[in-house]
This record gives sequence, C-alpha cells and structure tokens, in this order.
Amino acid sequence: MKKVSKILSVMLVMLFCLGAVAACVGDSDKTKEKLEKKDYKVQTYSGDALSAFGGMFAQMPGVGELSKVEAYLMASKGEGTDDMVTVIWFKETADAKEAYKQAKESLKKMEETDAEAAKKMKVKRSGKAVISGTKDAVKACG
Repeated sequence: MKKVSKILSVMLVMLFCLGAVAACVGDSDKTKEKLEKKDYKVQTYSGDALSAFGGMFAQMPGVGELSKVEAYLMASKGEGTDDMVTVIWFKETADAKEAYKQAKESLKKMEETDAEAAKKMKVKRSGKAVISGTKDAVKACG
C-alpha cells in the first residue's frame, strides 16, 4: 500500500509540474510578462496582426500556413541575437509537433555547418507552443 501511495504521489507531482510548464508558455501574455521581468524586449502578435508574418511563416519548416498559428512572440536581450527567443503558439497540437520536429531537424543541420552557434541554441515544445532561441532565452520562457 505504501508503494502505491508513493507512486501516486510522484505521478501527481509530475502532472503538476507538466501543468506548470504548459502554463508558462501556454499564454502569450504570461510569457511576455515573464520575459519582460527578465529585461527582454518583447513583441507579441495575434489575430489580424499575424498577417504581416504570412510570408515568413510560409518559409518556416513545419509551419507553412498562417492559418495554423494562434500567436507569435519575439524577444531579445542584448545586442543583435546575443540572447533571443521566438515562440509560436499553434491552434492544433499536431501542428506544433510537426513544427517542433522540423525545427529540431534544422538545428541538427545547423550543427553540421556552424557547430559553435548551434551549441548556443535550443528548441522545445510545450503543448501547442514551439519555443526556439538561445538556451538562456528559452529557459527564461519557463
């Protein structure tokens, strides 16, 4: 009985942690607040404002269509791309999974051509969000 209660306790903690991670990047406003508190310059786009990025999304591996995107966030800290992150929230989890897969493949290709730059980069997925950027900036998202 003690084993069962310990296992259930661990499972509940894991579910809580997963929910907390999803909540961190589950909402563009919350992610924006979190990054701004860490001195990032943040821009978020959703709704009609996304139309300006249609061409860019069309060229992004795994994204393709603007209609798949719910919201988009860009943030940077420091000069140029010293510390930057982008987050794309998709309408469907399947689209986020495909975009994440393609982003990981792009990062692997980058490792072949510019290993030093690739070491500084990270890609992760949380629910319907795909987060990519420098390791510190991705970590700052949650």
